[in-house]
Amino acid sequence: MIAASRRWRVSWLAAGLAVSASCALAEESSLPPDVAEFVARRDICDHFGEEIGYGDAQRRAFVARQSRRFCVGTDASLARLRAKYAGDPAVSQRLAAYETCIEASSRCK
Repeated sequence: MIAASRRWRVSWLAAGLAVSASCALAEESSLPPDVAEFVARRDICDHFGEEIGYGDAQRRAFVARQSRRFCVGTDASLARLRAKYAGDPAVSQRLAAYETCIEASSRCK
């Protein structure tokens, strides 16, 4: 029963994140596709980053997997997009909302 309950919660979490990502993409439709995709991915990454260290061992393992899935490579992606769209004030402003270095293994630290 407990395992089924956890699966149910994880399923709802995954569905919620998918909806959140879809909403983020819709809200960011005025942005170039690569930027909108980055925004959706990074928002999910930031969500899981806030959960690191909380919950039982199973939850911590899940959060660690999701952090690797959504966060790895975002520092480099952010730097690349900032350089690519440096001349676009709207895109630059949107990307400025993100912290430059969040990955533990980032070269920018």
